[in-house]
Parts: sequence; structure tokens; C-alpha cells
Amino acid sequence: MFRLKIALAFVLLISGLVGIVYLTVHSHMGQALEEDAEVALRRTALIAEKTRRLDEFALLEKARFVAQRADLNAAMVAEYEGENGEYDRHMQVHKLLERDQILFTEFYAPKNKGKRNLDLNLLHREPMTQEIFMVIDASGKGVATLGKDLLQWFGDNVAKQHPIILEVMQSGEARTDMWLWSYSAADKKQLYVVSIVPLRASPGEPPVGVVVLGNAINDGVAKSSQLLLEGRIALEKPQHRRDSREQSLAPEIAFFHGNKIYGSTFGTAHQLKLAKVLFEGKTPLADHNLEELIEIQIDDRPYRALARYFPGHAGGETPAGFVVLTDAEQALKPLVQTQSNILFGAAAILLLGLGLLLFFIFQFIKPFEKVEQGIQEMLAGNKEYEFSTEGLHEHAASLSQMLNLLTAYLQGKPMPDDDGSEESWGELMPEAHMAKHDKAGAPIVQGVALPGMGPKAKKEAPTEEDVS
Repeated sequence: MFRLKIALAFVLLISGLVGIVYLTVHSHMGQALEEDAEVALRRTALIAEKTRRLDEFALLEKARFVAQRADLNAAMVAEYEGENGEYDRHMQVHKLLERDQILFTEFYAPKNKGKRNLDLNLLHREPMTQEIFMVIDASGKGVATLGKDLLQWFGDNVAKQHPIILEVMQSGEARTDMWLWSYSAADKKQLYVVSIVPLRASPGEPPVGVVVLGNAINDGVAKSSQLLLEGRIALEKPQHRRDSREQSLAPEIAFFHGNKIYGSTFGTAHQLKLAKVLFEGKTPLADHNLEELIEIQIDDRPYRALARYFPGHAGGETPAGFVVLTDAEQALKPLVQTQSNILFGAAAILLLGLGLLLFFIFQFIKPFEKVEQGIQEMLAGNKEYEFSTEGLHEHAASLSQMLNLLTAYLQGKPMPDDDGSEESWGELMPEAHMAKHDKAGAPIVQGVALPGMGPKAKKEAPTEEDVS
């Protein structure tokens, strides 16, 4: 029972200390990690937004370059005779657009290969291939466009679908916009960021049309943005790009328009689930705030997400923006690891400490068990039993010596301080007794002064004569 009480007290002490440490770490470290995750999420969203803006400015610069070409402006205002005049203008403009596309893709792009986008001016920044590359006349109808199997495309009223074209021609100022666009009603529309620049025959004159350049926003763009936010550059080989730890910490990105996601770093299944979580019953930024911090779950996996509008696209029936997501479990992983280490260390300390405690208790109690066995033997009738002090610790040896003195006293045997006792006591006599004739007082047996023993003679037992 004694050993059990000590062990239980030790377990309770360690458990209490571990509980205090565990709760303290959970309270302070968990709150700090959540705050850091939110700050990192906002910074990530800001970087993603500025990156998209920089890409828009680069696209705008390319559109300005094309729109300022004198021969393109001349081709737009030239008079084309005959019934095929519109077609002739279409072909002339198409050739000029092809020329500029070749300049971007076959001259600028190879020249800048291996260089970072940050080191290039806006006109030379990637991507150099634009998915939308068209010219529209003053009435809002398409004149020519580049693209596979699009040589014959012209005459569609683009301004009817995107009134911003007429707004640019009226104001004379270049604009950027987000379009859902396809060249045919049978084709699925994709999301594009476009730049619209007015065409003028000469400075100061009204625009004769606009140049529209656009880049698709899709999964590839989302993954490129993720790569940038991860602190990597596109020049690195994909197979050496990320390890599992870096990949788990990289934020996820999704671009939305209205209530649909058009590009993300998720797979198709997860992207559909994300759209359902974000837009079913509630639209992100429903109050038209610039951003909104939300917590969502996809397949029971918690995410912290920050939804933000693209600049200028916060209003309207189909707002456009992006969502940056971080895995909440990954953000709190250091806390979980720390708590696991605390519990593991506490269990190790508890088991090791309990084992050492029981070992030392056993080593301390074991000599007393030998003494107890000796007492049992004397009770069984062995009056000559002597308690050995050899190999015992101080307390057990002192008890054994006291028991030897007690049994000798009760049996009337010579005491250690009696003359000639050395022969009877032998090795059981303490060294202090050997100097008893040189010092006054009672001899010391294992550090204990025995009453009634010393240089004075012990009192004789009273006789019958004394009693009478």
C-alpha cells in the first residue's frame, strides 16, 4: 500500500504538470497560429491581386502597342471598293494582327527566354500569346481576330454583348474588363481578362475602333499564381519544384465569375465541391465588401478562405474575383505536433520515473524485509538468530543492530560495553565501542546512544531480601 500511494502521488504530480503545460500551449500557441494564418492569408491575397493587376497592365501595354501602329489605323479608315470591300479590310487588318503576334511570340519571347517576368518591361512580360487578339470597328462589329480556325470570323456585333467597347470609344480611354467569351454560340464560354484600347486615325480624332487583347483565366493561370505565391518561379523544372511539405503549405487559388469557378488549383471534383460550398445559398462578398474571410469544409477538410473582388468588379449581377484558401489543419500542424511531443515526453518521463521510483523503493524496503524474516524466525523459536548488518543501508543496519541488542538484553547476554564482549559480539560491534575506555558516556551503536549502557555498572535485579 505504501508503494502504491507513492506511485499514485507521482503519477498525479506529473499528470497535473503536463495538463498545465498542455493547456497553456493550446491556449497561447493555438491563438497565435490562427492569427498568423489569417495575416498570411491576407498577405497572400494581396500578392495575388497585385500580380493580376500587373498582368493586366502588361496586357494593356501590348494592346496600346498594337493600337498605335500607323498602318493598322490606316487600314481601318481606308476606302475599300467593290462588293468585297468589307472582306478586303478584314484580310488587311488580319495580316497586320498576325505581324504583331509574330513579333510577340517569335521575337520578344525567345529573346526573353530564361528571364524573370519581374526583370522585363510590361511589353515583354509573359504570356506573349493572347487568346483574344481582335479589332472592332466604331459600330462595335468585329473586323478581324486571330486564332485557330478563326480566319473567317468578322461581322459579329461584339459591343452588343460587351457594351464597354462603346464606352471606351466614347471616352477615348483604355480600359480593362472581365469577359465571358466564345466566338460561337455553340462553344462553351471561358473567362478572360481583356484590355480595350481605342484606335485613332490621328491624335485628337474620334476613335475608329478598338483593339482588344485578352488572356484566359483558367487552371493553368491558377497554378502559375500558386507557384508564385509559393516563392518559386516558372523557370524551375516541375519535377524539382516542390516537396510534399512545400506543397502542403502552398495556398490554393480559385477564380470565380458570378457563381461559377473558371480556374483553380483543385481537381475537377474538388472545384465543383468548392463552388457548391461558396455559392449555394450565399454568395461570397454578398454585402459588396472588398473582401471576406470565411471558413469552409471540403470533404470534411477545414479551410480558411479569403474571397476578394477583382478591382472594378465588385458590383453587378455577375461579380468577378478570386478566393485564396489555406488548409486549416496545416496551419495548426505545429500546435498538434507540439502537443503530441508534450504527451509523448510526459508518457516517457512518467514511465521512466515510475520505474526508477519503484526500483528505489524496492531497494530501500528490501533490507527491512530481511529484518522482518529474521523476526519471524525468532518467533518460530530460533533464539540464537543474529541480525546481519552487512550490505544494508544505514537505516536497516541500525535497526538490525538495535534488534541484536534487544534480544541480547532480554536473554541476559553480555552487552557490547561489557568487558570481554568482543568475543560474543565480534563483527556486530561498532567501531565506536572499541574506544569506549577512552571516552566517557554510552557507547554508540550504529549512530544511536543506548540508554542504560556505558561505563557505569548496570543495576542488579532486586533480591528477595531487598524486597522484604
